[in-house]
Amino acid sequence: MRTFASRTLSLALVSSVSAVAAGQSASRNIEPAFADTRAALMAGDADIICIGDSLTYRPGGMHGALRTLMHDAYGDGGAGYQAFSVWTGAGVNPGWDRGLINADVPPHHSLDGMWISWNGTGSTSAFLDAWSPISKVHYLRGPGTGNLLVTHSGGSNFILTAAPEQRVAELTLAHTTTPRAWYYPSGGPVTLLGQNNLSGTPGARVHRAANGGWGVNNFLRRDWTFDEQLRLLTPDLIIIMLGQNDQGFSMVAYRTALDALVVRLQTATPDAEIVLVSSYDSGSPALANLSIAMEDVALTRNLGFINLYAFGGTYPEHLAAGRIDPDGVHFTPVGGAYVADFIFDALHTAGRSIDLPCDTIDFNLNNVYPEEQDVIDFFNVLAGGDCLGCNDIDFNNNNVFPEDQDVIDFFNVLAGGTC
Repeated sequence: MRTFASRTLSLALVSSVSAVAAGQSASRNIEPAFADTRAALMAGDADIICIGDSLTYRPGGMHGALRTLMHDAYGDGGAGYQAFSVWTGAGVNPGWDRGLINADVPPHHSLDGMWISWNGTGSTSAFLDAWSPISKVHYLRGPGTGNLLVTHSGGSNFILTAAPEQRVAELTLAHTTTPRAWYYPSGGPVTLLGQNNLSGTPGARVHRAANGGWGVNNFLRRDWTFDEQLRLLTPDLIIIMLGQNDQGFSMVAYRTALDALVVRLQTATPDAEIVLVSSYDSGSPALANLSIAMEDVALTRNLGFINLYAFGGTYPEHLAAGRIDPDGVHFTPVGGAYVADFIFDALHTAGRSIDLPCDTIDFNLNNVYPEEQDVIDFFNVLAGGDCLGCNDIDFNNNNVFPEDQDVIDFFNVLAGGTC
């Protein structure tokens, strides 16, 4: 079980006042926007949905690292949502239509644009390997649909998917040995969206609703299955991190589009808390206005807001720390973990982990860093010596000094780590 004592969460005990202009606030409304979710996590059962683009979707991205943090802290409640896709462990024979990665294929089904539909011809089998022992499969019911035989290690199910009205139905599978389930449609079209993976033990589930190249309009374009799946997942918290693919928006237009997405989410899941996270500084000045628009929506709707763009580091800093993939845009595993830590700490400190970051490694403030003289001066002052114009020895700004943690954090940051 993860303990918080070793992290910067002690900052929650430190009072701070944000005095920056709109659009440059470190955070907004985090404490009320995370309170109910935190209570659910402490009680042992909570669902968090991460809405985003490839920075959330890709292996090594934010989602996987945040899921690990939540599982370490609160227990592993399961791997969460898994789209029915060849990119998530499915095998799909000819005769099935499907949604694609890095695309948004009509009819715009599902949380993330990935799904499979048997159109009544061709091969009639597909499989999906589950990520947890229990799977709640999301499939379509409605007029004119066919039948579905499901076989798995826990047994078999035969489903009539035809129904008077369209809806997303749920089938629970308990995998006793192998995690693979086979699907055999017949008699008419059948559509499989994905499944919610559960461990059967208390803990958090962090669901991924993201796709490469996506922005706010892709989520506004989702059909009715999006809202139905949201309700089935019963989210306590929805984290929205978008912006890299929305740089063609003006600030006003982006505010309008984000607000429409928020209204849709609140209508589908009125009990869910929402936290908006501005995308990281990837070197484009257009992202500044998108961050301002996102904060405006948070203020208008009383949502949480985390300013990763302005307070999460500059693009040169990200590059120097090895957080950016050679393609120049996506996160390395180091970058994904950094962003997940940034969000996790902000949630648990009501944003104070951002408001009170560590000092610069340029301890002697001579604008030359990194250099050995900073280390020499730091230890000299720590031992009681003088250093004209140097920073104080409370490097991590937690109002506790002298302490070993200041030394640890100083060398961690000096080595390119976070604080």
